[in-house]
Amino acid sequence: MSNPNADIATMGGKVFWANVTEIDGWKLQKNRLTNHVRILNPSDIRKAWGSESHLQQSMDLVLAQIAADQYAS
Repeated sequence: MSNPNADIATMGGKVFWANVTEIDGWKLQKNRLTNHVRILNPSDIRKAWGSESHLQQSMDLVLAQIAADQYAS
């Protein structure tokens, strides 16, 4: 199940967020206090939020697209 998302600028999560995965500026982050999980793009815009298992799958899709784009270049 995905949650509705509004692309929201963040400060990158340097205080309350821990990076679970980061590749090419895309970050899967987990909140240190609440355990909420989110995905940020390289400009630190929140692109998705929700459960860790769902967002790990979403992050895997992002990383696969990055790899495909690099292979095609």
